[in-house]
Amino acid sequence: MSIATLLCFTAAVFALALGFAAVIRKRKSLASWLFFFAVGTLAAESILGGLSLRASEPGDGSIDYLLAATMAKAFIPGFWLLFSLVFARGNYQQFLSQWRIALVLAVVVPIGIVVAFPSQLLTIVQSQDAEERIELLVLVGMGGKALSIVVLCAAVGVLTNIEKTFKAAVGTTRWRVKFMVIGIGVLFAARIYSSSQTLLFPIYNPAMIAVDAAGLLIGCCLMGIGYTR
Repeated sequence: MSIATLLCFTAAVFALALGFAAVIRKRKSLASWLFFFAVGTLAAESILGGLSLRASEPGDGSIDYLLAATMAKAFIPGFWLLFSLVFARGNYQQFLSQWRIALVLAVVVPIGIVVAFPSQLLTIVQSQDAEERIELLVLVGMGGKALSIVVLCAAVGVLTNIEKTFKAAVGTTRWRVKFMVIGIGVLFAARIYSSSQTLLFPIYNPAMIAVDAAGLLIGCCLMGIGYTR
């Protein structure tokens, strides 16, 4: 098992543990359940990404896991944008009303892309090198790029809302949410980088799975500190 694969599975375990910890507390809330589904989606994507890295060639099953991971990514914008609007806010109904159009788009658009254009997410092409050896390459299609744009926009929206929440917090509340804010910032900083790389380069880069997994692992560790305070 490669280091990248182990990183994906470890990040998924940490994410699931943190999600379950959020909902088994005595004080359950809408934010807790949204957080559970948000990190659960990231855990599922990380597991599928790790399984795709275990295969040595795109044609021996890795493309199926990779496609499933891409489909799981479609649920990230909706859950995380919802969580960022509800987290640590007593008047979250007002924010949900203000962001209702963006929320609908964050839920409908990525899922619509996956359902309507599954063949445009990833494609396998044959390439011949200088020694006339044929190798298989995975290309990100128009659907995959469109999904990356949605994730990128959602990441900016999540970070904007989390920053506003932190600025509005005072006293012990600010100290309590500090690690959550930093953790989410690390998590989505990695997402912004990987999504931008997907848009810039048409050939799929497996290293971006490891980047997302590293961001998820570090982010979960920081958010876990926030939950224990």
